Amino acid sequence: MAKSQPHFVFASAQFLGITEQKSGQPEGLAIALLNRLSQRFQFTYEVQYVPWKRALQMAKQSKVDGIIGAYYSEERAGYLTYAKQPIYEDQFVLISLQSKNIQWRGELSELTGRSFALLRSALYGEWYQKTSDAIDIAVVSSLLQQFELLSVGRVDFIVNNLRTSPIQLKKLNLEGKVTFHQPALATRKGFFTATKTSKLVELLPQFDRYMQTLESDGLLQQLKTRYLKSSLILN
Repeated sequence: MAKSQPHFVFASAQFLGITEQKSGQPEGLAIALLNRLSQRFQFTYEVQYVPWKRALQMAKQSKVDGIIGAYYSEERAGYLTYAKQPIYEDQFVLISLQSKNIQWRGELSELTGRSFALLRSALYGEWYQKTSDAIDIAVVSSLLQQFELLSVGRVDFIVNNLRTSPIQLKKLNLEGKVTFHQPALATRKGFFTATKTSKLVELLPQFDRYMQTLESDGLLQQLKTRYLKSSLILN
């Protein structure tokens, strides 16, 4: 009798270009990679699309085998094992209205007194830790709210990544009306992860080796170009 293939359940929110549900089917860069990985290493999988906070909670409770596209944090590493090779890389940048003509030369000290709309519970990293006491922060619960506050001039800056910004700009007719300031404030990488109790943990080193092969063959970049074509910068 043929040995049955292991079946893994992933939880994920819908991430533009990375993993999305379209016409009832998962699609995106991570899904294209999972399809190749599942064929290579003989497993089946499914993706449960849920709000991000719920996905994290399901992982904490070991109700799923892994999460797709998670950024690294020390807290999450307590219940998730991360692959070493990232699926994608996001650049987080300052965004302002061109009409405000705000100049930024890359020094955090220049942000003192400026107003920001920032996402509740987002992992902003080192720049935020260094500046949060010196900036005026409006906390919002969605990307759309961030861009709405920016569009009406309520804040000087928002911080978002270059992958997901175009869709919000299009919704609010802001295309060509904002400045994306460089250098990036932070770069965050998204990974395949496995919950500590799942047998998926044993496959992650094999995932890494295969991803390295895809990268050296140029196939990973081809997939990124295909699925992240709406991004302002491809990594």
